[in-house]
Amino acid sequence: MHKTLHKHLLVTLGDDPGALNGARFVAAFFSRPQALRLTFFHTVSRASWPGGDQGDAVHPVTCAPGGEGAAAHEAVERARDILCASGFGAGLMEAKIVFRQYARILDVILEGEKGLYDAVVLGRQALGLLEDAYGAEVGRGVLETHSGAPLWICRDIDPARRGVLLCVDGSASSLAMADHVGFMLAAEPAHRVTLLTLAAPGQEAAHAQEAALAVLLDNGLERGRVDARVLDLAPGQEVGPALLAEAEAGGFAVVAMGRTGMGLQRAPGMFMGTAADHLFRLLRGAALWVCR
Repeated sequence: MHKTLHKHLLVTLGDDPGALNGARFVAAFFSRPQALRLTFFHTVSRASWPGGDQGDAVHPVTCAPGGEGAAAHEAVERARDILCASGFGAGLMEAKIVFRQYARILDVILEGEKGLYDAVVLGRQALGLLEDAYGAEVGRGVLETHSGAPLWICRDIDPARRGVLLCVDGSASSLAMADHVGFMLAAEPAHRVTLLTLAAPGQEAAHAQEAALAVLLDNGLERGRVDARVLDLAPGQEVGPALLAEAEAGGFAVVAMGRTGMGLQRAPGMFMGTAADHLFRLLRGAALWVCR
């Protein structure tokens, strides 16, 4: 992960300026916006740009009235307004409006992989484009194979929620997410972190939680801001609904997990497979943070 003085977020924007869930999440979640650098990302067709300009266009640029370029600028301005109203400085925001090369969501994924971003923020419209283009199942596969910065999936956001529910199972993937959470929250005092381990009867969860705690502390997160919870799964109990219930009961702003964990049972996918599918489809009110 590229760690800089400013955390650099790639915030994807769609054509609907009223559907800016990613920007709304960032505005609601962070109480110290001066620590963030934001790049708004939008793609347009070449036909919508006058003169056939080449390469990337960085806001402000001239665009054809009423075309895709105009919609892109309107979305950028609405996102700027939302964030400035929450104390973000315009000097740490930029817009990257580029010509579309592939399907729009693939351009987002490619930008997230090549850029030095600390996270890629996907709103509801970007997720809808992904599912429309590939179908829900293939769309999730694109996200699961993404090898760039962690993805923040923001379908519907409740700005009153606080805290991060960090799912840990001792795997390298879950420790990578613990590293990401610690890095993002070390200088962000508005949120606590709750380590959640799901354990089948007879399993020991302490080792997984101790490893994740060590990673959080190594990032500078204070010990007093970390809680721990072990949820014992009954025989046959499904992981996805259990995680959703925990997120709702705790009023968490974020559910964070790795995507390739082994789990306490040393079987692939304790937090993946049907559990991730469940969260991808049904998590509301909170953002889903995922990384490899």
